[in-house]
Amino acid sequence: MRGVDLLGFAAAAAVLVGFSMNSILNLRMAALASNVLFVLYGFLAHIYPVVILHVILLPINLQKLYRIRASTPHVDRFAEVPGISEM
Repeated sequence: MRGVDLLGFAAAAAVLVGFSMNSILNLRMAALASNVLFVLYGFLAHIYPVVILHVILLPINLQKLYRIRASTPHVDRFAEVPGISEM
């Protein structure tokens, strides 16, 4: 297995981690990590549709994370999303 493949698996794992989050703040941070990893993976593997998608998603996730952090009191930043139970 090549290093670029490991990078792709790490990016996919970041997506899975994001889906498992109960906190929207943690979900956005995992999404940002996956965006960065997928951009790197896409460039190294020459998969440009992946690069384009995640270059578009990266600023969207940054903006949403900024809005969450700006509008949420520090104490509630890691609060669970209502209606989602612990696993």
